Amino acid sequence: MSNRVMMITGMHRSGTSLISQWLYRCGLDLGNKLVTADSGNEDGHFEDSEFVELHSRLLKKRKLSKWGFVEKQIDHFNSHESAAVESLVRRKNTEHEQWGWKDPRTALFLPLYEKVLPGANTLVIVRGYKSSVNSLLLRDYKMQEESYKRKTGLSKLKWNLFKRIPVEEHFRRKAERYLQTWICYHEQILDHIHRRPPGRTLLVHYDDLVKYDDLYFNYLRSTWQMEIEFVPFKTIFKPSLLSEVQDITPYIENKWLLQKAAALNQQFKILKDDSLAMIGSGMPVKPCLR
Repeated sequence: MSNRVMMITGMHRSGTSLISQWLYRCGLDLGNKLVTADSGNEDGHFEDSEFVELHSRLLKKRKLSKWGFVEKQIDHFNSHESAAVESLVRRKNTEHEQWGWKDPRTALFLPLYEKVLPGANTLVIVRGYKSSVNSLLLRDYKMQEESYKRKTGLSKLKWNLFKRIPVEEHFRRKAERYLQTWICYHEQILDHIHRRPPGRTLLVHYDDLVKYDDLYFNYLRSTWQMEIEFVPFKTIFKPSLLSEVQDITPYIENKWLLQKAAALNQQFKILKDDSLAMIGSGMPVKPCLR
């Protein structure tokens, strides 16, 4: 019997942690050492630290952001990168018949994982660019404010005078870069979807899980043969943690990026809706653009 493996990916701040938490509660093994909770994710990230460290290391060697905030696809992978991914995957397969991992940065290395895990299934978490970018910006600003509050005396005065950034300026500095990252991730995920055979990819938004968690769960059990036990998604979902979406348009100088993001947004909405329609009909999922 071959290993049952699930890759969970999507853009940062798209609900990947939330949905991974649900799968973890249902019994999916997501790693022996998970990244701990922080102010960005109070319930935890549900990320396997080994995959996180591997992806961070590979990005740093290329002099890219270790967090995966990149604006262009990685064109090729060398033998050392392939060997590093293959080594980790081989060990995980030896240790577990059924397992998975979640890290948004997986999107940057999908061609590598396709080679070493051709039989794996990919769960793509979908969220629109406005919501994802807005959430990233607000998370960063929240962390800045928390750092400011911990300072005292002269240190706090210097921070207030020279380093503390108003929220409007923070949005202006970072919004465009985060939008470029959102585009980069979704272009790579889209390529991955088109390369995969029917039944190997599934797209979901957390709003759909609130309504149809049993439908998605049954698909994972029956079609992907995941040995998991049902836990209602509503017991995980906390609407109060969702932030109000602010308009990022004024902070994007390159308006062509907004057009590109909007087009990708529409493509992924169609793909997600196709996924939901086909799992409801019992057909193998092969989302297609209309």
